[in-house]
Amino acid sequence: MPAGMRAVPTTIDWCPELPIFASERYLAAVGKEYGWLAGVDSKDRVRCILPYVILRKPLLRMVRFPVQTLLIDPELNTADEQEFLDSAMRHFRAAGAGVVVPGTTNAIFRTFPRGADSVPYGTYALDLRTTEESLWEGVSSSHRRLIRTAIREQVETVAAPEAVDEAYQLIRRTFEAGSLPFMDLSSFRRLVHSLGDNVRVMVARRRGEIQGAIVVPFSRCAAYYLYGGRSGDAVSGAMHLLHWEAIRAFRLAGVSAYDFVGARIDPAKGSKQEGLATFKQRFGARLHRGYMWRYPLQPVQYRAYSLAARLLRGGDIVQQESARRTE
Repeated sequence: MPAGMRAVPTTIDWCPELPIFASERYLAAVGKEYGWLAGVDSKDRVRCILPYVILRKPLLRMVRFPVQTLLIDPELNTADEQEFLDSAMRHFRAAGAGVVVPGTTNAIFRTFPRGADSVPYGTYALDLRTTEESLWEGVSSSHRRLIRTAIREQVETVAAPEAVDEAYQLIRRTFEAGSLPFMDLSSFRRLVHSLGDNVRVMVARRRGEIQGAIVVPFSRCAAYYLYGGRSGDAVSGAMHLLHWEAIRAFRLAGVSAYDFVGARIDPAKGSKQEGLATFKQRFGARLHRGYMWRYPLQPVQYRAYSLAARLLRGGDIVQQESARRTE
């Protein structure tokens, strides 16, 4: 029987059992307009919530979801979630937004609203609610060998909040090497500093020289490998060791999962995307499948956004995946 789901604005009431990306301090660091929508059924019960940010560009007002629909009621089925998302689209259209752009790559939805452009997508996540011995057994033999190699080469890993600028330079160069855009330093600093104690900047060093860096926002719900970069002459296994030490640290801190954030479904053989998926999977992480999507709220703005995304970066992730799957 239909639940009669509808989307209504609600007060942000974050707690550490929810993803850090749902918190007000994260939302405020990303955009000036933000909030939560609640999914309410015909009996006025809140069954789910959806955090959002509204981003403004010249002639564009874009909605972005930094996390997927969060279930308050674990029994909420995908049909009812879709009904909620349909209502959310009506809400944003009435509020004057022009387009819902693809969410961040940790935001893997179970379903999408009717009329959305969608593609299958996933993320690799590791359940930390077990022993360190069990986690180590789940790491592939090749990854364990590389971790031991880095240790023999005297690579050391440490949480280094003072290394924000140094980590930024390494991450930016890594993005540039892949012809990918990255935020400016002031935006990076603002994002990291806004998260306070709910983010770890971790670096790997060898004889004082930085080998790699990762930025991992977290709450008790999960830790998310948001950004990372390695030096061109990094010791073999340095990034493997860095992730392994992060996994150990977050398990000890009582975090439930380590999310490697984002994975294409069925990447092309031999592609960079396949290599990234293999890297994540070999830590023992499991692939969680779902969807990424975008939605046309106002036709003119939607066409303008689509054209700009295609010209500036070869399309957003939905456009790129759609094109790849039709080749």
